[in-house]
Amino acid sequence: MREYKIRRQLFNILSKNNPNNIKEYDISIPEYKKIKKIIEKIKGKEDFRQSDGLFSDDEKWYLVCKATLDLSSLCDNMNNIQYNAITQCNIIFSECNISLNDKQSENNRIVKTKLYFYNCTFEKTLNLKNIIFEKTLTFNQCKFKRKIRMYSNIFLSHLVFRDCYDKQSKKITSLDLQENEFKGYFFIKNCAIEKINLWKNKFKNRCYFMDCEFGYRQDKDNQAKLNFSNTHFEDNVYFNNSEFYNYADFHECEFDDIACFYGVKFYKTPNFSACYFKEPKAVNLINVDIDKLDFKSVEKYIEDNYKDESYKNETKGIQDKKEFFKIKNKHKLRYAKNLKDSFRVIKDVLITQNNTLEAQEWHKLELYAKEKENHINLSVKDREKNADIFKNILIWFNCVLLNVYRNTSDHHNDFLKILNFTVGMIVLYGVFIFFCQACIEPYSKFFNELKSSVIFIIIGILVFLCCIMFYFNRKKSIFAKSIFFIIAMVFIVLYLVTYFYKTNEYKTILYL
Repeated sequence: MREYKIRRQLFNILSKNNPNNIKEYDISIPEYKKIKKIIEKIKGKEDFRQSDGLFSDDEKWYLVCKATLDLSSLCDNMNNIQYNAITQCNIIFSECNISLNDKQSENNRIVKTKLYFYNCTFEKTLNLKNIIFEKTLTFNQCKFKRKIRMYSNIFLSHLVFRDCYDKQSKKITSLDLQENEFKGYFFIKNCAIEKINLWKNKFKNRCYFMDCEFGYRQDKDNQAKLNFSNTHFEDNVYFNNSEFYNYADFHECEFDDIACFYGVKFYKTPNFSACYFKEPKAVNLINVDIDKLDFKSVEKYIEDNYKDESYKNETKGIQDKKEFFKIKNKHKLRYAKNLKDSFRVIKDVLITQNNTLEAQEWHKLELYAKEKENHINLSVKDREKNADIFKNILIWFNCVLLNVYRNTSDHHNDFLKILNFTVGMIVLYGVFIFFCQACIEPYSKFFNELKSSVIFIIIGILVFLCCIMFYFNRKKSIFAKSIFFIIAMVFIVLYLVTYFYKTNEYKTILYL
């Protein structure tokens, strides 16, 4: 008789907003074979990382099947004293069309019932705010056509999303969780999430983001935001075998325990700037795939992200082109430095683990960001009236050096580039010897007649031209400036060769 009383109360709650969409006999009590089959079906696919699973043997479940329901007042009604019996039951919604736009309240309400949504469709935005969930809230094989918003809630048990993905329609369009507190597990497995925001959540227990896809495969405009920033993970967190198709932002995250990124694929540049790993040796970065990240991806990250809210507010209403350019480069420089710090954080973690090979890959990305930082710095200095020319030369030289290392050896990470460059230098040396023997010797008398001062004047003019290039606003390319420097070096080498030839030391040096 107690089961029928609970069913009556549950029917009264559900029928308030759905008078014509549900009948009392649509709700199955625990003894019905129908609900047992559903539970067995779910249990057969269950893969939840806790000892008791999602279904314990002593729990009684009530099933609502194939109904169209508005559950906007569900939380308020469950707190009504006249429905006190319902707090002891657990509810499965199977193959239902659900609307769960909770009426937001400033006061915390308590949900004491386990809610399990199985193969349901959510046509409208799912809103939950200021609710204390004492038991597990689960979404299994559900389809969300709108956003999921959960703000300022407390989850004393678990929040679970499972198998919300197929290659046709089932996916999570937007998962927006802000300022929630999770005392149970936060479990996401085998889900496709186009946008995610976990800003300022506190995870006091384990988190799982396993076998998931984040972002769009084809998102040229970078509309999908993957924001994990400012999140505090107090226990283990697992991202095993997940794929990030958009920019994943982990900046200022705190990881107190295990942080597992095993088998993760980053198709675009991630941001780990100012991340704190309490136990660097507990970070698992094995098989992390960053093959898609290169110098162009670093440049694209800066171009795609520097126009943030701060940039828009600072440039609003500015008409002066010089001031606009200055602000633009300031924000680009900030993102380049943040990206450099992001790669350094992961590099330092790998060095702590004595994983020097993987650390070198992240160090390469760090140098990419440093090179781009120098490029931006140089474009800023070029426009300054009272620029320090010696500082400019130093920045430019570092930029050229990083550019040479990147193109000749990929910062000592590409053996084929190193081999090609070495072979090329050997061939060039052979051509240089042939040139000296065939061309310089017949004209040695001409070089003897030239005074050294004339050659020094030519070299001085070229070096001077190289320096004054820093003052030309229209000459922005680092490569254009490099040409004068290379020409100057060629003249110096030719002069030295001629000098050694004149002193009968030329042939000795060539054949050493």
